[in-house]
Amino acid sequence: MRRFFVGAVVIALAGVVVVGLMPAVARGGATVISTVTRNETATMPFTNPCTGETGTADLVFTSIFVLTLRPNDTLSLAAQAIGYFTLVPDDPTAQTITGHFVATDTLGGGVNDVETSVLTAQGTASDGSKFSVQFIFHLNETGTGVTFSFQKCA
Repeated sequence: MRRFFVGAVVIALAGVVVVGLMPAVARGGATVISTVTRNETATMPFTNPCTGETGTADLVFTSIFVLTLRPNDTLSLAAQAIGYFTLVPDDPTAQTITGHFVATDTLGGGVNDVETSVLTAQGTASDGSKFSVQFIFHLNETGTGVTFSFQKCA
């Protein structure tokens, strides 16, 4: 149950990345695309990548997104979503969970790529029990296609 909401927040953060981009601004030859979205809401079905549990997530969050595209064909991305969630599991015997979360995603790319995503959340189940969770995903890929990745649910 503690990890039930992970999939919802990961999906929500991905949605934040493609919503509401501001016009690009040139800085030192780079193109910077950024946006801040306040009090965004999202309701979506999801599957928890740690447990396979399914349900519906309601999110209210603020997001910050900055993408820098450099003229040497490299890029960097920093995205963060901070907010509140309510998760209702499809399993009627499971507890509804409410709480708050912070989700960050960083990406550096060019010939070699690296991505790190961290989701941290705390909340309370409908039976009053407290919980906290952290989900970490990391990926490295070299220009020759060698890939190293891991994910951890804590």
